[in-house]
Amino acid sequence: MKLFAAAAVLSVAVAVGSAAASAEPSDDPRSLFAPASAAVRGGERADPAAPTLFDTSPKSNKSTKSSKKGGLKPQPQTCSLEPGNLCSPNLGLRNPVDMRTCLEQNITQPDADLIWLDHKSEGLPGAERENIVVKKLTFPEDNYAEFAQARLSAGTGGPRVPAGIVYAETVDDVLTAVECARESGVQVSPRGRGHSYQGLSNMDGFFVIDMSLMCNPNNDTRDDVFTIDTTLAGTAWLLGEDQKVLGTIKAGAGCTNAVMLAYTATADEFKDDKGGIFVIGSCPSVGIIGYAVGGGQGEMTPYVGVGVDDAKSYNIVIYNETSGKAEEVTASNLSHPDLYWYLRGSGGGIGVVTAVEKAVIASPEPVEDKRKFTRFRLIYDDIAGNDALIAKFIEGIQDFVIPDEKDPKKYKARVQENSRFGAQALLGGFTGGQFNLRGVWLGSKAELNATLSKYHLLDNDILNEVDNQEFDSYGRAEASHLCSEINLDLPITGSWWPLWTAPTLGSNPFQGDDFYNICAELGLTNDFCDPRAIVALDGTTLPTTAYVPKCDDLTVLDQMVKVATNPASFLNRPGQEIFLLRYLPQILNGTRGPIQSESGGLMLPRLKTETWLKIAKVGVTINHFAHGAPTLVERAATAYANREEVFLVQCTSTDQYAQVAEILTNDHYNVRIEIFRSYTLCWLIQKLNCFPQHRVTVPNCEASTTI
Repeated sequence: MKLFAAAAVLSVAVAVGSAAASAEPSDDPRSLFAPASAAVRGGERADPAAPTLFDTSPKSNKSTKSSKKGGLKPQPQTCSLEPGNLCSPNLGLRNPVDMRTCLEQNITQPDADLIWLDHKSEGLPGAERENIVVKKLTFPEDNYAEFAQARLSAGTGGPRVPAGIVYAETVDDVLTAVECARESGVQVSPRGRGHSYQGLSNMDGFFVIDMSLMCNPNNDTRDDVFTIDTTLAGTAWLLGEDQKVLGTIKAGAGCTNAVMLAYTATADEFKDDKGGIFVIGSCPSVGIIGYAVGGGQGEMTPYVGVGVDDAKSYNIVIYNETSGKAEEVTASNLSHPDLYWYLRGSGGGIGVVTAVEKAVIASPEPVEDKRKFTRFRLIYDDIAGNDALIAKFIEGIQDFVIPDEKDPKKYKARVQENSRFGAQALLGGFTGGQFNLRGVWLGSKAELNATLSKYHLLDNDILNEVDNQEFDSYGRAEASHLCSEINLDLPITGSWWPLWTAPTLGSNPFQGDDFYNICAELGLTNDFCDPRAIVALDGTTLPTTAYVPKCDDLTVLDQMVKVATNPASFLNRPGQEIFLLRYLPQILNGTRGPIQSESGGLMLPRLKTETWLKIAKVGVTINHFAHGAPTLVERAATAYANREEVFLVQCTSTDQYAQVAEILTNDHYNVRIEIFRSYTLCWLIQKLNCFPQHRVTVPNCEASTTI
């Protein structure tokens, strides 16, 4: 694909990234990268002597870290690195034996046992729970059980078999792994937290560099990785002078949504009356790096921006053709600005991100004496089947969050209001009959009600039920959301909990009370939880009990924030593959086959009401709203391609996806379906023209014949 040949010429043959984890590879295994000498300019090979797209020659000692002094022990090379060599490491040339030898001789403590899931740090005394431990370096041919343990992720589409896995504990580990891969011709698959349902960070035949242990919020010896900087405090943010930056947090690549929530909520510089907000997604165990390079979204996105907007700098390990070594460089506005631009929305894929610095933004100043955060849940199920009422619901949402306003000043004034509203929605839901809005409002219940009333979203003819709860802190408001999602949909049929977290499941969970005990994980007695029955998909009640947290109890919420600060706690690990590998046959009771991979989602703009009505009949979930602040950022400012698309719609099956795509193609895009699916890619091609060394032919993305 010419796009990526032009855009990512300094790879160690790292796969194209995704927003699901740390520079995770895409679902296109053909997306391979050549050495820098094989750079492509407009479809032709560039002059080997010409500067590379991302010049990584050290600008200063502050922005570049090279591999260990003395380099690696000499290894046979299967792919020469001299200038002019067009060789690109591939399956025909790779030498995994050399890779193994190189790592075993150069990586620090390759046989170490590392804690992957810490069940005991907050547990009650005597709890019969064992930590999950992984080997630092594993290969499938040695001990497949140990290898399968090290491969654990959120994948649902069946096990993948990478060539090997190393758990990096330091930047030096990453540098060593990248150099070994380069010299051996083995492709690299960086893995942040493994939260790719397709298992794209565990690519078959690739070597996985797992970054999940590089998150040390409580480790004072790594102050260069997890630090707070208040230099920017008081400067204006995306919405203007009334919105202020409180500072930045620089965190390691292994950190998660839950860790960052807890750290922001408890740091003196950001907590309580300061109202600091760190943009995170919904799933606590999702890693921050894929989020920060792909344009991740969450409830705070309308107020702060998408995941690339608040990224102030990235540390990334890439291979420097000139020095012949792997190097860690810092990409920011001041250092390697072209690389910084690329990382903000590209999805990664040209190296291994080791750390990211993100801005923390103050929530809106309170109208009264204290900041409020209101969690809301609005139910509209009775409108199902009534097109006129569904249309009123849809029009109210669109007029509120994405006003059809051409005047820039008037549009920005509307954004000042709607940016405080972060939501998810069911538009027909999974059955075609569920309609709701839920999320967080940055302000009081009274302010929320007054605002929604203006758009007729609280009218009695469409609204069935209201459940609003005020909190006095960002941490408690977000912990309430995480708690409610963990608590969601039990009995187990249709439950999301094994995707979200990795709670205690016990040695024989179908014969005892330790199957799903969140209170035990939180270090609380069962008085803080409600017992629930576990029901298999065939309706059989299983002989066990789940204990789910009482989310209206502030003790529970505060303890969730405390536990979240431990990167190895149950909140910070996806439980999907653990659950599938160990317990799926008993849950299914023979009713169906294994769960297949998710079909993914679509980013949609403002649509005609008639188009939304057709989509609602299919039934979709809007996972996130990305209106407000992200729409004020110029398209060319970052590589993020979806500034005009504000609704992240989830399709739960390939059939549902096909139906929605057909509706959009016929009703909105009015072009071939392949044009619809390639639309944002076309815009990214346009943006490559920002790179002076690599001009490409710029397409007209509005033309139906472009792709």
